[in-house]
Amino acid sequence: MQEKRPLRSFEMEMDAIQHGTDKVVKSFTYFDSRNDFFRETAYNVYRNFYEIILADDPCCLYFDVEHFSPSQFRADGSPSDNKLAITIATICYEAKCQWPELAENPSPLDQEVVTTASRSAGAVYKHSFHFIFQVWGSSIITGSFIPLPDI
Repeated sequence: MQEKRPLRSFEMEMDAIQHGTDKVVKSFTYFDSRNDFFRETAYNVYRNFYEIILADDPCCLYFDVEHFSPSQFRADGSPSDNKLAITIATICYEAKCQWPELAENPSPLDQEVVTTASRSAGAVYKHSFHFIFQVWGSSIITGSFIPLPDI
């Protein structure tokens, strides 16, 4: 598949339901662009997708964090807890300890993108936080980061 996919396309693994057995199986494919991916999968009932990041491909520092709480919001409309802020602060602190160049002022970690989603999960709410930090590079272990390009 890697040899056949177009330049700038990306590979995905997705959970699929096998016909006849209703068993969850792994399916691998690629999409020509992010727009194609969202357009082609927006109405899928099963939305378990995983981007395959190849060795030596640049990528963003990304975290997918989930937690459960007894309610979604307080009576005043504010979030039911401060887990989002605590999680971002913890990730930034630990990343700066691991890679000192991230502690520069301003830090590349100062511009995180956060997407959130919450849904009822029985008697509790499941909160999903996706943190994307504007730092990328395949050489994260060596500490040399490449600025995120304008896409």
